[in-house]
Amino acid sequence: MSESLDFVPQPLHLAAFGFMLVVILYVAAKIYQKRQKEAARRNALPQPTDSLTQVNTGAQELAAEILNAATTHDGLNIEIALASIGAYAGYICQASIRKEMIEGRGMAEHSAFAVFTAPNGQTYFFGDLLNKVLAEAELSIWGMATDAVTQLGAPITVDVAEIFKYVTATVGTDRFGIPRIPAGHSIGVTPILSYAQNWQIWQPLLDQYCTSPTQWALMLGYAIHEVILHSNGLIDPNVSLRIVMECAIPMSKIDLTTT
Repeated sequence: MSESLDFVPQPLHLAAFGFMLVVILYVAAKIYQKRQKEAARRNALPQPTDSLTQVNTGAQELAAEILNAATTHDGLNIEIALASIGAYAGYICQASIRKEMIEGRGMAEHSAFAVFTAPNGQTYFFGDLLNKVLAEAELSIWGMATDAVTQLGAPITVDVAEIFKYVTATVGTDRFGIPRIPAGHSIGVTPILSYAQNWQIWQPLLDQYCTSPTQWALMLGYAIHEVILHSNGLIDPNVSLRIVMECAIPMSKIDLTTT
């Protein structure tokens, strides 16, 4: 006697199948509705041509130019690249406030900055506005630099508060503006001396890609992020971070009109 291999659906099977079909259709409808809402939301957001995308594009170009400028027939000197971008970023933090707040909005210099004149006659600039773009905001120079180090898988060991204290303590002395670079690394001439002569080299990129001076420091932050990521395998990430900040912080303080 042979057994039939045909499966005859029973009422219970049909009921279970029907229930599953209802569930599948319900889930599919919900997914469709969600995708429709997401599509509508995406259409309402700024498209790839928005200003932040422009800033990031400019940062990529700036980083590439700085890396190229630090490359010789012997190869890339990553320390020079990091020092250059750090020094440039530091001064741009000050320059952006000058352009936006003093020139653009008519704010007095002593309102935009805490101005200090040292016994040697040199003027230095401090203040909350400067600290914010330099190290306190999430997308500050320090914020973007540390994000790159974290992306490289390294814990942050650089004490930025200590660098600020050192820079402040050296104001008006021969030690001011001479970065403390870890042994085994060299950046050549001090960034302040080289930058005081050449700080406007990359200004056209800021004008091209930024819609206002408020984006200048952001563009430099993105560029620093790119250079630190590029340094992976060439130098310890925290050494990269230290070089950037040891150059950026003093450069943000100086008065280039009297340097």
